[in-house]
Amino acid sequence: MVRYHAHISGRSGRIRRVRPDEFVALFELEKAASLAGLGHVFPAEEFPFPDEEVLAKYRLWFEDPDFKAVAVEHGRTLIAHAAYDREQLRQLSVHPEHWGSGLADTVVDAALDDMAAGGAQQARLWVLTANAHARRFYQRTGWVSTEKMSRSQFVPHPEMLEYVRHLSG
Repeated sequence: MVRYHAHISGRSGRIRRVRPDEFVALFELEKAASLAGLGHVFPAEEFPFPDEEVLAKYRLWFEDPDFKAVAVEHGRTLIAHAAYDREQLRQLSVHPEHWGSGLADTVVDAALDDMAAGGAQQARLWVLTANAHARRFYQRTGWVSTEKMSRSQFVPHPEMLEYVRHLSG
């Protein structure tokens, strides 16, 4: 894995692989980002965050031999992560206190470099159609919509859109 170094508000953080025993930290990071950024899609009073389902998702992912996750660690806290397999970016989460800091670029670049090193020619991901912030980020960083649609597994099952990005390797 290529070594990355993250700069966080004038201080340093390090990027590293996430261990299977840290799945709760990934869950907590995803929950913080989702509650802050997706309230218009999943209003908390109608659709509380699905704690058990998301914890189960991470447990299952870590059982997959192709699954990996990288995170930026500041102190002893994970503040951004990208979860992925050979060709799919499965999850990107940045703690809301660090939005706009470039940490999303850092963890996604690390994941894509790892995919390319493993022989992938292209990466794909699914993003909520209503998540305009994430869609702008992906478009700005070279991802292109395939126009293929799906639905989220989480109630109320909002629409999702597939994006792909060519990997140089």
